[in-house]
Amino acid sequence: MAGSWFNALRRPPFTGLAVSIWVFYLFCTVILPYGPIRHGIFPDPDDYMYLTQTLDWLRGQGWYDITEYRLDPPHGTALHFFHLIEIPLAAIILPLHWCGVSWVTAATIAACIWPLVLLAGLLAALRWVAADFMPRAWVGFTALMLLFMSPLLLDYMPGRVHHHGIVMLVIMLAFGCAVRVLTNPQHLRWGAGVGFLLALAMGIGLEALPWVALISGWLLLWSMVQGRSAALAASIFGASLFLGSAFMVMLLLPPSQWFSNNLVAYSVVYAYFAGGIACAFAGTALAARTQLIWLRYVAGIGLAAAAAGLFFSAFPELLGGPWGAVDKVIKIIMVDETIEAIPLFRFSGIAITEFAFVPVITFISMIVFWRQLPRGAEWAWGLLALLLCAALVLTLFYQSRYIPYAQLFSIVPLVAMIQRGLPWLAQKWPRRRFQILKYALITLLVLNILIAPIQFQFGIPRGDLHALAAILNDPHTYGDRRRIIIDTMDEGAELLFRTDHTVLSAPYHTDVAGNLDSFRFFLTPDPGLAEWIAHARHADLVFMNSATFVPQADQGKPLEQTTFAYQLASGRVPGWLKRIDVPLPENYYLFEVVE
Repeated sequence: MAGSWFNALRRPPFTGLAVSIWVFYLFCTVILPYGPIRHGIFPDPDDYMYLTQTLDWLRGQGWYDITEYRLDPPHGTALHFFHLIEIPLAAIILPLHWCGVSWVTAATIAACIWPLVLLAGLLAALRWVAADFMPRAWVGFTALMLLFMSPLLLDYMPGRVHHHGIVMLVIMLAFGCAVRVLTNPQHLRWGAGVGFLLALAMGIGLEALPWVALISGWLLLWSMVQGRSAALAASIFGASLFLGSAFMVMLLLPPSQWFSNNLVAYSVVYAYFAGGIACAFAGTALAARTQLIWLRYVAGIGLAAAAAGLFFSAFPELLGGPWGAVDKVIKIIMVDETIEAIPLFRFSGIAITEFAFVPVITFISMIVFWRQLPRGAEWAWGLLALLLCAALVLTLFYQSRYIPYAQLFSIVPLVAMIQRGLPWLAQKWPRRRFQILKYALITLLVLNILIAPIQFQFGIPRGDLHALAAILNDPHTYGDRRRIIIDTMDEGAELLFRTDHTVLSAPYHTDVAGNLDSFRFFLTPDPGLAEWIAHARHADLVFMNSATFVPQADQGKPLEQTTFAYQLASGRVPGWLKRIDVPLPENYYLFEVVE
């Protein structure tokens, strides 16, 4: 029985391989005892904030109200993500709470389940997309390639409930629909599908904007070249993208904000963006009704350039990308210093090799095998090559947050290259040399499987604040009323999730005043200024991670010239603060503001 199961896994059509990979990932991240989710620890502050926002919604906050009122009191902070993608989380949390499970425990269970559901969806989407690029017997092999894409898999790790995983899934589905538009333009539903999915991706996360622009641009080029045969499908795509974007505005925003130009969250601005794309497609379709081939290119290129010019002249901040409109000071002190916002070329050579090696090799292989593509497949392969190349450029020179996209767009062509390349190598190479290659690949796969349990258990270490939450929630200590906490930025979202208190700072670019006051509090060398901020903010407690605000430059300086955070970590506590002894992880400190 086991032998037949193993044989089915390692030979086309690789029956059961996707299920086996999913179960293995479940084992690595949930079953083994050292996984963060086993201890209620999530990989990223965004995960805590998404769950906090979901719980606020379930407790009565409105559908359109995305303000976190406990972040930067008294007015709160309007966040940049909406309740739409919290619907699945709410659907898991609410029944559990009805059965007597606490809100926090129910949210933790939901955070364990939902990423694994998304991973199953991604495995299915990869099989579906791969069917247009290789024989169906090989589509199941895409599941195995995921094991070599660690940054991509980490976005589907239990506890990862932020929007990145679902945006990548939606983009992959949109890409699959776009491929079917290119290969079967007579089936108009694919044009409508890719337009709606791209609009949905923008509504979920503005990181989708590059892929919306690239897929739209490629389809526009295709419609200009193909002419009348592509005109209807292309115009349906443009119309569905615009209508879908307008629908997302009405779905996510109250009527009073339908025409508000908010650049740092989804708004009508991005419906304007989609409308410009739709106009370019409509003009190209009209030009295709004539016999003048040149008119299609003039209409398509001219209208696209005009739409881009009007859009960026109205919103020049977006020339810097989706984060271009962020407050300049916040961008310098927070966004630009986030690891995922740093271009990959600034990392070590080892990191560049680890993250970019597979996508680069895949792209080179696509070029090598380009001449062997079947007739009519050039448009689909060209779009895939464009997306992979763009992901590599964005990763290397813009922000390393696009590493998972580079890996995502590598999976299908990598499997296709293996399927085509192995027979070619078997013919070109001597038998012994080819056998060595096969055994080397098998060894690499086995090593990756052995490393995976360790990698996914300890890949994103975070401190455990359960002990702190217990004290803050204890009605005999600080849980008798809601307290205002001046905190270091990375811990704010977790404090909101685990307690009912308010915090000043969290890693969100819309929390401008709270983050700036927190930075001033911890970075000033003047305890008097820190005291003034504490009293102006009516703070009750100070919670500090010294690893955040204790720079190496402070070491060796006279203590009075160092930052206030360094002074506190060194034991120099002013009279208006009192150190609270709590069993906390290293570098964490809790102080009470003394009246």
